Amino acid sequence: MNPSAYDLSELRHAAGVHERGGALESVRSETAGRRRGLPPRIRGDEHRDEARYRELLARELELAGDPDPPYLRRLPRTYVGTTTVLDWVDFLVRKAGRPGAREALSFYEQQEWLADPAASSVRSHVDAVDDACDDTDAELSASDHQLSLLYVARLAALNER
Repeated sequence: MNPSAYDLSELRHAAGVHERGGALESVRSETAGRRRGLPPRIRGDEHRDEARYRELLARELELAGDPDPPYLRRLPRTYVGTTTVLDWVDFLVRKAGRPGAREALSFYEQQEWLADPAASSVRSHVDAVDDACDDTDAELSASDHQLSLLYVARLAALNER
């Protein structure tokens, strides 16, 4: 997630910090005393995170204007768009290496998140990444793919602005 792409209230909401009476309070700090003895992440936190993800995705797809697949037909030709693509490529390559990033992009094409022109452009950025990242061979998790879908939605929204 690129923090510069969101306003302060959205970032505070995503971090679980809310403003009350002019003061910032963390939702996590309010509940810390009641949660002693419980694991750091309880089931309610996971549901809240999932709800935030879905809300953010819906907002980005709404901004994109056309929520029909493929969500991203072409890459935006703006500074913010290029920066977002490079952030996404960096994320994919650091997590899964260049081969894993290429595999993920093929998967995203099959899922119709990306059209061929967009996938080819992103793939060319992946191929340009330093060879040192090829040591990574971890597989992407479901949450990694969710983050990729947010990148796709964000890029699609940037095309419409």
